[in-house]
Amino acid sequence: YGKVEGTVRDLWVRYGLGGTVEEDIDIDLTQIPTAKADWPEVFSRLCQSQNTEFLGLRTGFDKLDKATLGLRGLSVIGGIPGQGKSSLAWQLGMNAAELNGAAVLFYALEMSKYDLYVKAISRLSKLDYTTLTIGSEINSRRGQGLSAEDEDKLNEGTAVFMRYAGRLRVIDRAICPNM
Repeated sequence: YGKVEGTVRDLWVRYGLGGTVEEDIDIDLTQIPTAKADWPEVFSRLCQSQNTEFLGLRTGFDKLDKATLGLRGLSVIGGIPGQGKSSLAWQLGMNAAELNGAAVLFYALEMSKYDLYVKAISRLSKLDYTTLTIGSEINSRRGQGLSAEDEDKLNEGTAVFMRYAGRLRVIDRAICPNM
């Protein structure tokens, strides 16, 4: 005990961690700083974060922002199927792009990018999904699609979306069918 020797690869093999041992883990463990050596930088960063409202990205959900101090690192959303996890993650990503100027890469395992974009425009234009996709009920019967008022809402929502859409990328099954 108390002595660190060898490489990350040695530990990986010694403790039977399994999987493939990548070439980049052939690092001499004595070259990895100790917590004591890292502490001055940690303390400095801790002092710098004092009196700041957020450490990560704003989500647009005030209670979540207060509880987490903003998104940072990897976040996992869990729950039973069909409860809106993907929609929530998409909303968080869009808000991160809009509120923080963040670039977002979204892996859509269940929805197509078309569906995600339509959901975004539906929310931003304050038009329900059905009205947006098939038109208002009265106008659809006339074969006219959206009303003039709904078209104005669509244009406003699209303008908002376009302000940050250049920072959103979606990988769906059409791009990566083996996902």
